[in-house]
Amino acid sequence: MRCGYGHARYRVIIFMSLLCFSNGGALSSIQFEAFRYEVLPGYYKKLDVNLNHYGKSIFFGGCFEFLQEIKTFDATFKAMVRTKGKRNLNLLNATYNGCTLIQSIKNLGKKNLIRKIIGGLNHAKFPKTCPMKAHTEYCFANFSLDGLDFPLYLPNVTADFNYSLTQKKDTFYKGFFKVKVQSET
Repeated sequence: MRCGYGHARYRVIIFMSLLCFSNGGALSSIQFEAFRYEVLPGYYKKLDVNLNHYGKSIFFGGCFEFLQEIKTFDATFKAMVRTKGKRNLNLLNATYNGCTLIQSIKNLGKKNLIRKIIGGLNHAKFPKTCPMKAHTEYCFANFSLDGLDFPLYLPNVTADFNYSLTQKKDTFYKGFFKVKVQSET
């Protein structure tokens, strides 16, 4: 399913509006809890991305290098919350042209949630556009979700956030995050 930027944004806003209510200035925060990834053989010369613990914070970052040139790719983002019982509530299911996404992120404000999640664009080795050349190291700086606060009260939940990168019909990368949403009083 392909959704534009607006469709995904409205879906999340509607969901957040249903779950949230004001609690006299209380905040909710997000933290990384776990991460794993799967790759398709033959795409990477080097792949070193992971969660790193520094003090009480958890950061995501690393570097990668392709064996072949990546001319264009699609980026799919999915998020779901496990509810009581055996049901999952889908929050997000959106696919974007990855090259367009990389180019447009630099125009977002530094406090923008999408820019922060996609990762540390302040690193000199982060790709600025496509194609991404073979045998060239690309990196993104360590970033954390610890500083992301919502001016709304959310119930304490664990959510799964998954993303995949696809070129033609090959899904060459899948990342799986588990994040914890906590209310702060």
